[in-house]
Amino acid sequence: MKRATPAVWLAAGAAFLVAWSWVRLLVSGHPSPDLGALPFPLDLVGTAGFVAAVLVCLWAHLGRVAQAAAGSAATGWRELTREALGLVLLASAMLPLLSGDLFSVLAYAELLVRPSVDPFTLPAPGLAGSSFAPFLSPRWREAPCLYGPLPLVFWSSAARFAGSLPAALAVAKLLAVGAAAATIALLRRYCSRPEGPGPAAFAAVALSPVLWVEGAGQAHVDVLVGLLFAAWLLAARRPGVVFASALLGAAVASKLTAALPAGMYLAYLAGRPGALPARLGRVAAAASALGLVVAFAYWPFWSGLDTLRVPLAFLAERRPTNSLGEIAFVAMRPILGSAAATAALSSLGTLLTAGLALVGAVLAFRAPGLSALAGAMAGVSLLATTLAAPVFHPWYLIPCLVLSVELRDPVWRDWLLRFGTLSLLADGTVLLAYGSTARAVYGALAVVVVVAASLHGIRPRLRRLLDPGARVRA
Repeated sequence: MKRATPAVWLAAGAAFLVAWSWVRLLVSGHPSPDLGALPFPLDLVGTAGFVAAVLVCLWAHLGRVAQAAAGSAATGWRELTREALGLVLLASAMLPLLSGDLFSVLAYAELLVRPSVDPFTLPAPGLAGSSFAPFLSPRWREAPCLYGPLPLVFWSSAARFAGSLPAALAVAKLLAVGAAAATIALLRRYCSRPEGPGPAAFAAVALSPVLWVEGAGQAHVDVLVGLLFAAWLLAARRPGVVFASALLGAAVASKLTAALPAGMYLAYLAGRPGALPARLGRVAAAASALGLVVAFAYWPFWSGLDTLRVPLAFLAERRPTNSLGEIAFVAMRPILGSAAATAALSSLGTLLTAGLALVGAVLAFRAPGLSALAGAMAGVSLLATTLAAPVFHPWYLIPCLVLSVELRDPVWRDWLLRFGTLSLLADGTVLLAYGSTARAVYGALAVVVVVAASLHGIRPRLRRLLDPGARVRA
């Protein structure tokens, strides 16, 4: 009997997640996972199946990347692309299972189609009058939009079908699938260049469960940011800087966290060889293109700094809901107390953000080429996402994954692969009843597993750091 290939196991994991999303809807009767938990013990069964599916997908993904790195005959560009697009199409049948964010995005987008209140300041009555209000978690019904204007424009065509939830979800999924598929197509073109990263780097990103689960399956905004970064990878290699900078401006207008890698690109241009006036001219042209796109996107909604008040306040906030930040909070709380531990976490996070911005600027300024720049952008963005961000969710990694095609070191590439897929386990808490003991225990175990597996994945690099003689022997 022929053994199942890693590609088959990836498809099997995707099929289970799709099937369970429909089971959850049929049993709970509610489209949003934030509002409709499964009854005991079915919630435990679903969570166990979810954990098994994620681990199977991780094993299969690692195997497929290893095959691609070894130059297996079954890992040609056509085969890898077909598998990646197949996973995206399969995941498109997944209903909201791990997050109800799609409903909030559609509710904000509906304000563009049927204007009533400003989505970025959201005065009373908030989203109470939205067609999607019955599917929103209570915390989102009065919360101004944290995303940029472009995702609302992107998903506004789905919001036009607000009178029919199935139609609105179908159109939203079609848009998300299109963005994920376009990202895969652009990455194939980039990686298959003679000087490109090659099939292993392509497989590490295009087959990643983070991309097809969170991007196509759950239709998160970050899939749009990932698409813009994939387009930037190609555009940055063309003559001129205006188009590449405009793409980064569109990414910033989708999510403000894209400002960090966008700033690194400007620092990179400043560090290019040439006369000072020429370098300053390049930076000015790039900054103008980037800034104009952001300004044009926000202009219809602009009401002063209040338009950016909520997303900026969110980025400045520090709460123990980041997987690594949560561990630091738990360690500090017995010594400092809850309030002081939160304040300490806030101070550390702010210092870390400033430090990462400085390190990113230096790395970008000194980068010898665009490949090194993209790799540095991936690394700094990953650290900012997992360490400095006030909240961490797996879909935040999609832009980092796209840029990681230029992480030429297989150790770090495999580390990001492991961390990304295992971080999906943290989303499994939504499958359990809110406030239940099982949910609390599962959440704590998920954090420990993700961090432990991540440290285990980079043990060769940690060993070199801890052994002063390793570099000399190498």
